[in-house]
Amino acid sequence: RGGQFLNVMNGGKMFQHVGNHTASHVAYDHISGKEFIVSSTHHQMMRPSHKGTVFLSAKNGGFKEFMRGEEVVRCSDDVETVDTEAVFYQETRSICFQPHPEFAGFKKLGDYYIEVINIFLFTE
Repeated sequence: RGGQFLNVMNGGKMFQHVGNHTASHVAYDHISGKEFIVSSTHHQMMRPSHKGTVFLSAKNGGFKEFMRGEEVVRCSDDVETVDTEAVFYQETRSICFQPHPEFAGFKKLGDYYIEVINIFLFTE
């Protein structure tokens, strides 16, 4: 837990409410090109800052809502936005990982999570 918090602390924002993300779905790794089934119990989603590198995303579609001041702004299905599942901030060495690799039945995702930690944190 804490990926959303780390994203905001690195200048990112959040979609406060999203559709089509309350069931497991496919996410795409931008590093290896692999696909993973990810757990999804969230109704919020990270909106990374320009400092972040998105390395895991999905294309679930659905609406996305965020706050602009006191106004709720909705992006519709036809607006092309990346469904960010994981982002890395080099400056703070923060891995913001939204899926839950610890959930039962997600061993492949858990193994991938450990691999990502090794790539981003233990290689120069």
